[in-house]
Amino acid sequence: MESENKGFFGALFDLSFSSLITTKIIKILYVLSIILAAIAYIGWVITGFNADAGIGVFVLLIAGPIGLLLSIIYARVILEIIIVVFRLLETNIAIADVLGAKAVDPTSIAATTQAPPAEPPAPEAEPPHDPPAPPAT
Repeated sequence: MESENKGFFGALFDLSFSSLITTKIIKILYVLSIILAAIAYIGWVITGFNADAGIGVFVLLIAGPIGLLLSIIYARVILEIIIVVFRLLETNIAIADVLGAKAVDPTSIAATTQAPPAEPPAPEAEPPHDPPAPPAT
């Protein structure tokens, strides 16, 4: 892939989108989301104390930390989903490079795939045998 040859700004302004920058900036996005969650927490606390001292203490000690933690977890999960999608793309590109970057034709797959062996014919049913006669006593 060409992204290794281009710098950050070269990849950023690549209008063909042949270079991906998301995997390069994902850490920055995570730090920014933590900072924004912390700023929101401070805003919640200030708003809580402006409304009432009891609400401010509740937001400061209980609701705010829970909201902050949930915000950070949510941001982390979303960013992990994004990074997994981009890593899958990079892996698929690497596989295509290894295979010679040939387009896959579904008819060629069908032509090269071997059919499973036919089931062996069922044995012919033998005529039932008469059970041996019990010995005479």
